Amino acid sequence: MVRATRESGVTLIEVIVGVSVISALLVAIGLSITAYMDARENLLTRTKAMYLAEEGYEIIRALRDNDWNTIDAIAVDTTQYLDVSPASVGVGVSPEIIDSEYRRSFIVREVYRNGSDDIVASTTAGATVDDGSREISVYVAGPAGTTTMQAILANVRAI
Repeated sequence: MVRATRESGVTLIEVIVGVSVISALLVAIGLSITAYMDARENLLTRTKAMYLAEEGYEIIRALRDNDWNTIDAIAVDTTQYLDVSPASVGVGVSPEIIDSEYRRSFIVREVYRNGSDDIVASTTAGATVDDGSREISVYVAGPAGTTTMQAILANVRAI
């Protein structure tokens, strides 16, 4: 009498399926970690650019607080640069490069008002230049693109 015996053990197909599942999990985990690291780096770069733009605006605001004529003398609609050193802060002619990655510049534009003293576009009928205000746009170009901060500065001593 021949008796059928059942052998215990792992077949080749079971091993291949198990290795495939583990490999797929490891690849998914690796891709997730890579995506997280890329997103983190991008966020850090953009955050730094935002802070540099805000710092640039605050420097220009400090120049305004010190003497409005400094702001008033800046050429309108022309790219300008900050000249920041440990001893002084001013408007420079050389591009400002920060940490070898970020380039900060700014543009001063005229502000126009209508008869109701509301800020309007320069093309609005009856719009006149407000000599006591300027629009400041600070640009920071970096590895993640360009960050812009815009605000209006007024001659607070003339109010």
